[in-house]
Amino acid sequence: MAHNPQHNHEHHSGAPWRVEVHFEQRGGETVATADLFVGRVEYEAHGSTHTGELDAAVARQLAVARALSGVAHQLVDDASRTVDRLARSVSTAAQEAADTRILLE
Repeated sequence: MAHNPQHNHEHHSGAPWRVEVHFEQRGGETVATADLFVGRVEYEAHGSTHTGELDAAVARQLAVARALSGVAHQLVDDASRTVDRLARSVSTAAQEAADTRILLE
């Protein structure tokens, strides 16, 4: 799984979200690549399944579900990092305000 490390959530606001899924056969596997485009940000993940005795349509469904799950995990990770960054900023600002208040008293 890979994704663009230059995520800037301001670019997510109002930008259309577009998903592209591509398939390929590798030996006895069906491999799906899911790309999510959000403004200038791209998330990409791969999913695969052994075709074996599975119907081709079922194998494709499983592969794409796994690829989209990878994209979903990237979105959760990004959102968590953003929330953590904002929480630290709020904490820092609150501490600075408290320090300033003490100095002014």
